[in-house]
Amino acid sequence: MINQSGLSKTYESGVTDFDAYLALNPIHSASAGEWLSTGPLSMARVTFDLGETIEFTGAAIWNEDASGIGSIIASIPLGGSYAGLGLNDTVDSIGSAYGATVWRHQAIKARYVTFDIYGCNRAGFAHNGCGLGEVAFRSTALAPPPTGAVPEPGAWALMILGFGGVGATLRRRRHSFAAA
Repeated sequence: MINQSGLSKTYESGVTDFDAYLALNPIHSASAGEWLSTGPLSMARVTFDLGETIEFTGAAIWNEDASGIGSIIASIPLGGSYAGLGLNDTVDSIGSAYGATVWRHQAIKARYVTFDIYGCNRAGFAHNGCGLGEVAFRSTALAPPPTGAVPEPGAWALMILGFGGVGATLRRRRHSFAAA
């Protein structure tokens, strides 16, 4: 995700179910929260760091309404070279909220995903750069719930037994010093 500030519904990467989320038809506001490159540009490159290597099978891309893009070639590092996937999109109406273009592909494992963006500012808006509303990646598995280091009951029993043993040893030493 870029920053979610323009989305009508909240999406949490690795937690929210991608397909269930898109079934809610989340839209992006035409007036807030887009990523915009500096202009004048007709091409831009954006690299997403997913935080760790994940397996994903698609993406949802909210194409910015005014400075939207014509096509994306997404690539991932693959043994020193890049594997590419293509996406073409349509122009959204300027000034109106817009939905996502969903892009599905075979399972890919990567940490970094690079978008080479072409055909920027197809609508001819005053900002002559490139723009994206939001991007969400479809992971093949949701993240497991967080687990803390909570001792199990058996570990507690051993720990208490250990403290008791240390206490008994210290007590025995005190009594032996007093007798000598």
